[in-house]
Amino acid sequence: RSSQVPADASFSPQGKASSPSSAGSKAETSPSPAAPTSSSGKPSPQGGSVQSSGQGRGRPSTEGSRYTSGLLSLLLRAYAKRQRPPPALCACIPRPSEAAPSMSNDGSLVQTPAWDGYVQRVANPALHARNCDFALSLSKLQRQILVLIQEAKAA
Repeated sequence: RSSQVPADASFSPQGKASSPSSAGSKAETSPSPAAPTSSSGKPSPQGGSVQSSGQGRGRPSTEGSRYTSGLLSLLLRAYAKRQRPPPALCACIPRPSEAAPSMSNDGSLVQTPAWDGYVQRVANPALHARNCDFALSLSKLQRQILVLIQEAKAA
Protein backbone atom coordinates (compact mmCIF):
# COMPACT_ATOMS: atom_id res chain seq x y z
CA ARG A 1 0.00 0.00 0.00
CA SER A 2 1.11 3.50 -0.57
CA SER A 3 1.62 5.67 2.44
CA GLN A 4 -0.18 8.98 2.83
CA VAL A 5 2.66 10.66 4.67
CA PRO A 6 3.64 13.96 2.98
CA ALA A 7 6.94 14.11 1.11
CA ASP A 8 8.39 16.69 3.53
CA ALA A 9 7.70 14.50 6.58
CA SER A 10 10.57 13.35 8.73
CA PHE A 11 10.74 10.15 10.72
CA SER A 12 11.85 9.91 14.32
CA PRO A 13 13.88 6.92 15.60
CA GLN A 14 10.62 5.43 16.94
CA GLY A 15 9.16 5.41 13.42
CA LYS A 16 6.72 8.29 13.93
CA ALA A 17 6.11 10.61 11.01
CA SER A 18 5.93 14.31 11.65
CA SER A 19 5.13 17.03 9.18
CA PRO A 20 6.05 20.64 9.93
CA SER A 21 3.52 22.11 7.49
CA SER A 22 0.37 20.09 8.24
CA ALA A 23 -0.46 20.02 11.95
CA GLY A 24 -3.91 18.41 11.74
CA SER A 25 -3.95 17.04 8.22
CA LYS A 26 -5.34 13.75 7.06
CA ALA A 27 -1.82 12.38 6.63
CA GLU A 28 -1.26 12.32 10.38
CA THR A 29 -4.56 10.59 11.14
CA SER A 30 -4.01 7.87 8.51
CA PRO A 31 -1.65 5.22 9.81
CA SER A 32 1.30 4.33 7.61
CA PRO A 33 2.57 0.76 7.38
CA ALA A 34 5.77 1.71 9.19
CA ALA A 35 4.26 3.64 12.07
CA PRO A 36 0.53 3.60 12.78
CA THR A 37 -0.49 6.70 14.69
CA SER A 38 -3.71 8.10 16.05
CA SER A 39 -4.92 11.65 15.50
CA SER A 40 -2.95 12.69 18.59
CA GLY A 41 0.29 11.45 17.00
CA LYS A 42 0.70 8.58 19.49
CA PRO A 43 1.28 5.02 18.29
CA SER A 44 -1.92 3.08 17.87
CA PRO A 45 -2.59 0.31 20.43
CA GLN A 46 -2.72 -2.39 17.76
CA GLY A 47 0.96 -2.14 16.97
CA GLY A 48 2.59 -2.10 13.59
CA SER A 49 0.27 -4.44 11.70
CA VAL A 50 -2.85 -2.30 11.46
CA GLN A 51 -2.55 -2.11 7.68
CA SER A 52 -2.29 -5.89 7.31
CA SER A 53 -4.48 -7.68 4.82
CA GLY A 54 -6.16 -9.85 7.44
CA GLN A 55 -3.42 -12.49 7.30
CA GLY A 56 -1.37 -11.31 10.30
CA ARG A 57 -2.16 -10.87 13.96
CA GLY A 58 -3.07 -7.15 13.63
CA ARG A 59 -6.51 -7.67 12.10
CA PRO A 60 -7.13 -11.40 12.04
CA SER A 61 -10.83 -11.12 12.63
CA THR A 62 -12.01 -8.66 10.00
CA GLU A 63 -12.47 -10.57 6.75
CA GLY A 64 -11.91 -14.05 8.18
CA SER A 65 -14.43 -13.65 10.97
CA ARG A 66 -17.07 -12.30 8.62
CA TYR A 67 -16.64 -15.30 6.36
CA THR A 68 -16.66 -17.66 9.35
CA SER A 69 -19.80 -15.97 10.73
CA GLY A 70 -21.47 -16.49 7.37
CA LEU A 71 -20.50 -20.16 7.38
CA LEU A 72 -21.84 -20.53 10.92
CA SER A 73 -25.13 -18.96 9.84
CA LEU A 74 -25.33 -21.50 7.00
CA LEU A 75 -24.62 -24.27 9.49
CA LEU A 76 -27.39 -23.07 11.82
CA ARG A 77 -29.78 -22.84 8.85
CA ALA A 78 -28.89 -26.37 7.66
CA TYR A 79 -29.57 -27.84 11.10
CA ALA A 80 -32.72 -25.74 11.61
CA LYS A 81 -34.15 -27.08 8.32
CA ARG A 82 -33.75 -30.57 9.71
CA GLN A 83 -35.14 -29.53 13.11
CA ARG A 84 -31.94 -30.56 14.89
CA PRO A 85 -29.74 -28.54 17.27
CA PRO A 86 -26.34 -27.68 15.81
CA PRO A 87 -23.32 -29.50 17.23
CA ALA A 88 -20.91 -27.85 19.64
CA LEU A 89 -17.86 -26.80 17.63
CA CYS A 90 -15.41 -26.57 20.51
CA ALA A 91 -15.39 -26.94 24.28
CA CYS A 92 -14.06 -23.46 25.02
CA ILE A 93 -17.18 -21.64 23.79
CA PRO A 94 -20.33 -23.43 25.04
CA ARG A 95 -23.55 -23.42 23.04
CA PRO A 96 -26.42 -21.32 24.40
CA SER A 97 -28.86 -23.16 26.64
CA GLU A 98 -31.81 -21.54 24.85
CA ALA A 99 -33.81 -23.27 22.14
CA ALA A 100 -31.87 -23.99 18.96
CA PRO A 101 -32.58 -21.85 15.88
CA SER A 102 -35.54 -22.90 13.78
CA MET A 103 -37.13 -22.07 10.45
CA SER A 104 -40.20 -19.87 10.21
CA ASN A 105 -43.14 -20.58 7.89
CA ASP A 106 -41.73 -18.21 5.26
CA GLY A 107 -38.34 -20.00 5.27
CA SER A 108 -36.32 -17.49 7.27
CA LEU A 109 -34.08 -18.46 10.17
CA VAL A 110 -35.43 -17.65 13.64
CA GLN A 111 -32.77 -17.42 16.34
CA THR A 112 -32.45 -15.72 19.70
CA PRO A 113 -29.84 -13.04 20.44
CA ALA A 114 -27.94 -15.66 22.47
CA TRP A 115 -27.38 -17.74 19.32
CA ASP A 116 -26.37 -14.67 17.36
CA GLY A 117 -23.82 -13.85 20.07
CA TYR A 118 -22.61 -17.45 19.98
CA VAL A 119 -21.93 -17.17 16.25
CA GLN A 120 -19.95 -13.97 16.79
CA ARG A 121 -17.91 -15.48 19.64
CA VAL A 122 -17.08 -18.68 17.77
CA ALA A 123 -16.06 -16.70 14.66
CA ASN A 124 -13.58 -14.59 16.65
CA PRO A 125 -10.34 -16.56 17.16
CA ALA A 126 -9.25 -14.25 20.01
CA LEU A 127 -12.14 -15.54 22.14
CA HIS A 128 -11.11 -19.19 21.92
CA ALA A 129 -8.92 -20.75 24.60
CA ARG A 130 -5.20 -20.66 23.88
CA ASN A 131 -5.07 -24.45 23.56
CA CYS A 132 -8.07 -24.58 21.20
CA ASP A 133 -7.21 -25.49 17.60
CA PHE A 134 -9.50 -22.74 16.36
CA ALA A 135 -7.67 -19.99 18.28
CA LEU A 136 -4.66 -20.33 16.02
CA SER A 137 -6.32 -21.03 12.69
CA LEU A 138 -9.62 -19.80 11.34
CA SER A 139 -9.11 -22.06 8.34
CA LYS A 140 -9.41 -25.15 10.58
CA LEU A 141 -12.69 -23.82 11.96
CA GLN A 142 -13.95 -22.98 8.49
CA ARG A 143 -13.11 -26.48 7.21
CA GLN A 144 -14.88 -28.05 10.20
CA ILE A 145 -17.98 -25.94 9.59
CA LEU A 146 -18.02 -26.85 5.89
CA VAL A 147 -17.78 -30.56 6.77
CA LEU A 148 -20.67 -30.23 9.24
CA ILE A 149 -22.79 -28.36 6.65
CA GLN A 150 -22.20 -31.15 4.11
CA GLU A 151 -23.07 -33.81 6.71
CA ALA A 152 -26.26 -31.98 7.66
CA LYS A 153 -27.32 -31.76 4.01
CA ALA A 154 -26.55 -35.44 3.40
CA ALA A 155 -28.57 -36.61 6.42
